[in-house]
Amino acid sequence: MSVMFGMKKPLDQRVTDEDLYAYGLPTASYAPDGTAVHSLGRVGMGYQPYHTHLRSNMHNCPTIDRNGNLLTFDGRIDNFLALCYELGKNAAVTSDAAIVLNAFERWGSLCFSKFVGDWALTLWVASESTLYLARDHAGSRTLYFQNCADTVRWATYIDTLVDNQQLDEAYAACYSACQRLGEQTPYHGITLVPAGHYLEIRDSSFRRVPHWSWVATNSISYESAADYDHHFVELFRQAVSRRIAPGARILSHLSGGVDSTSIVCMSDSIRRGEGATVDGLIDTISFYDDTEPNWNEEPYFTATERARGKRGFHVGISFAKQNYAAPMYHDGDYASHLWPGIDDAYIQRELAVRKILADHEYRVVLSGIGGDELLGGVPTPLPELADYLSCLKIRALMSKGIAWCLETHTPIVHMLYDTAVFWIAQRLPWLRFATELPPWLTNKARRMCLGRRREEAELLPTRGALPSAISNGEMWWLLQETLPHLLPSPWERPEFRYPYLDRDLVDFLFTIPRRELLRPGRRRWLMRRALRDLVPELVIERPRKAFLDRGPLVALENHQTTLRRLFASPALADYGLIDPAKLTLAFGRLLESSDLKWLSPIISTVNLEIWLRGNPTRTSTPAYDDSLVRGEPAISRIH
Repeated sequence: MSVMFGMKKPLDQRVTDEDLYAYGLPTASYAPDGTAVHSLGRVGMGYQPYHTHLRSNMHNCPTIDRNGNLLTFDGRIDNFLALCYELGKNAAVTSDAAIVLNAFERWGSLCFSKFVGDWALTLWVASESTLYLARDHAGSRTLYFQNCADTVRWATYIDTLVDNQQLDEAYAACYSACQRLGEQTPYHGITLVPAGHYLEIRDSSFRRVPHWSWVATNSISYESAADYDHHFVELFRQAVSRRIAPGARILSHLSGGVDSTSIVCMSDSIRRGEGATVDGLIDTISFYDDTEPNWNEEPYFTATERARGKRGFHVGISFAKQNYAAPMYHDGDYASHLWPGIDDAYIQRELAVRKILADHEYRVVLSGIGGDELLGGVPTPLPELADYLSCLKIRALMSKGIAWCLETHTPIVHMLYDTAVFWIAQRLPWLRFATELPPWLTNKARRMCLGRRREEAELLPTRGALPSAISNGEMWWLLQETLPHLLPSPWERPEFRYPYLDRDLVDFLFTIPRRELLRPGRRRWLMRRALRDLVPELVIERPRKAFLDRGPLVALENHQTTLRRLFASPALADYGLIDPAKLTLAFGRLLESSDLKWLSPIISTVNLEIWLRGNPTRTSTPAYDDSLVRGEPAISRIH
């Protein structure tokens, strides 16, 4: 990602270039293509380009138009040809930033809904004295902001804004409970611009406005399965093609799952169609853990490598060897981080990736995140059955319910009861979020978590939507929290691209009948049909991955003495957020019974506690372990 930053001061103050250059110092190393600033009275913007595609070279600094509007833009507008045609511009010489300024002049704030691609922007409209901060539908770029003493500051990376802020206790409570964090950050007063929205900031007002709907109210219905297959393949090919266009070198994740494998195979199909040889195929990186019986990806990603004739990087990691004591007791050998969750295993993995990225000058990483959630990887029939109930299609409800009962060995009475509860929950927002919270949270922390749930419920539009569409909307926001660019490395910060989150593809998947995505006994029904000739059979017919649980549990057992000492007097208790005795009791029960109910919240609480105790300043860099990367470093080698 390119780096944007800036500030808007009160009417009687001015922003100087010197202010902006100083403001950009914390992120200068993440965007080595220079720093450019532009001050305009009480508003100033800075830009540190990180060129990753050919059109990005057309935009190197904040842009000002004839109306005095000032813009910084990070990203890629995929429908630039269509927009240039509508605007009467020559696409060959019109940058994406210029398209934004011209589009705003033509359509005002409605223009944000017209931009298809991966982007974030900041726009100062001089005639309205209004600042706009906006992110694309999927939040593929970060943009944080802070409003303090009538001064608004913003930045791509939170590094720019953090300056001895107090802990945001609501964030800490939600993090410990593994609840959705939304736009919260660990720092009081620093907030993430929500994906799919723009913020309209005037001196005395602040508006949050959606420019894309994550709950579909329309539907697509075709006559045959082949029509769905064709449309999906066409949109998936387009999504991958948009993200492998000429520009910076690209590295793609290749796990043993069908999501990342499909991206790599589709990329190969596109590039071979353009005449590329094996050396011209996309490069890959794969992680494996042969100590985890349910998570060893190696047999699957090596099958894909054999099929494509090109070997990638293999990085060995072991969650069972996680050292929870390392961040606390290694006397500065491990870098503290601006976010919780940066533990020993994360650091070693990131150091291995850092070496690969630096040695081969990769600037872009493709990720398969989103495929499981969007394409029926989670085998639950309730959204589809609730749709039939909502439309009073009783015959379809019974026939489909019986089919699912036979597959899951569930009595039909139980299935119908679960469907009714699901349907009611989708109509009553407060009930949708009534999940159990960890027992160690104090009443104060519980109120914060429940308050956050109520805010989420109020923001989720439900009128006129089927239960499956509402469920898709909830899933969409949960998915946002898993995107890796939200937890950036302290060292290398490549641009992440997510083909499955392409807006045209998501709009299609949200509007087709759910029965096309998932059927009894057939997860990913559409995907398996459509991509059968593209993806190796071993991968596309792979059973669903099991949860990763053995390694983390072993790590907790190995360090239980250290962790019990940690729980005896936790910093989180000083904030009044957790009850140490109840946390210790839950931890003991986890180790004694291996009941995994609270495994994830316990790990989150441990990570948060370690982070709170850490030094906020990174002092040194840990040594790189060569044993993490196995095999030849030259990924172009053919096997």
